[in-house]
Amino acid sequence: MTIFLMLPTWLLLQSKVLADTSSKVSVTVIRDPEACLFAHNAIRSKWHNTAVLDWDDDLAYNAEKWAIHLALGNMKLTHSMPPGSMIDENNERYGENLYLMEGSILQRCRDAVLFWYMERKTTNYDFNNIVYNNNAGHMQQLLWIPTSRFGVGITTAFGKTWIVAQYKPPGNSQTDNLNKFINKPVKAGYPTLSDLTSASNSKEVSFVLNLPPASPVPECKDEISYCYQYPGCQDSVKNWCKKSCKLCKPGSKVDGGWTEWTKISECSDDNKYEEVRYCMNPVPREGGRDCVGDDQRYHTCSNCECDDVIDTCNQYKRAGYCEKTIDWAKINCCKTCFCDSSETVCQNYHDDCNAFASRGDCGSPQFTTWMQANCAKACQFC
Repeated sequence: MTIFLMLPTWLLLQSKVLADTSSKVSVTVIRDPEACLFAHNAIRSKWHNTAVLDWDDDLAYNAEKWAIHLALGNMKLTHSMPPGSMIDENNERYGENLYLMEGSILQRCRDAVLFWYMERKTTNYDFNNIVYNNNAGHMQQLLWIPTSRFGVGITTAFGKTWIVAQYKPPGNSQTDNLNKFINKPVKAGYPTLSDLTSASNSKEVSFVLNLPPASPVPECKDEISYCYQYPGCQDSVKNWCKKSCKLCKPGSKVDGGWTEWTKISECSDDNKYEEVRYCMNPVPREGGRDCVGDDQRYHTCSNCECDDVIDTCNQYKRAGYCEKTIDWAKINCCKTCFCDSSETVCQNYHDDCNAFASRGDCGSPQFTTWMQANCAKACQFC
């Protein structure tokens, strides 16, 4: 133990430590597509003879954002949008499963998937009469035949683990007969954690975000657009209609800020890796400005050795041919398309980029796509 002899110095140091620790919340973000795919698809294919799911980076990113939100506020499980009304920024519907384990930061996909599937046992689910069951909703989403892709966000903080999984197309249509949406079990018994664990090495990627804590005052807004249909503010809608129900007071306007770019995947088969950043430093509130620019980007891995065959590869890269014609690019523009370091990605490719940015072209619907390809640096897209 260190003893400070001068009281003013001790008080100063103590107040600084308290300020430093209370001003930020450390949230660990974890992504492990391989493990999540294995756990989900083991249930679907081995136990229910159902087509396997594909991983979706966009769904994973959105799930991570909500998992971070829950962790920052040390919250109980709450859906990102009202169940049945989950629509993303692309106006596409999605489904969502949630999992929270208190007292452990070691929970992962397999734990959540097993917990969700065991609703089959806790509800004594009757697969001879497959109907919607609110107490087995997580399991039904796992098994939903039309669902084809998903992504998972995992966060830990305060000694807890939050897991958010999002699915497209969504499951759990509340119809009387779900026989065409869910297959009966084809394997006896229930899976164990070992059944949901891949024998290959995990490719888990994790990083820590130090972010402003969630505001103790909830943002005063309605989460759904049709609160006016519930003038009586029934208990079932109060959580989604706080502004209309006058359950909160407006706080101060806060503009959003980006976190740093962070690598969140290893090199893929097409020699790419993904980086992400989140508009949560801080989160925009009460009408504050949203962050401008991309939230996800892909880089080519730099640990390969090959040369370009032609000398116009930079032009083809700027025109998007590295992605549009991958097989051709691997033969003719291997170095430019797949071996450039990430530092070369954020560039201007036009002499007038700064002038275009100054007149507002970065955010113009007419010019944004062109500016992203040719003036990424001037527009601060990277």
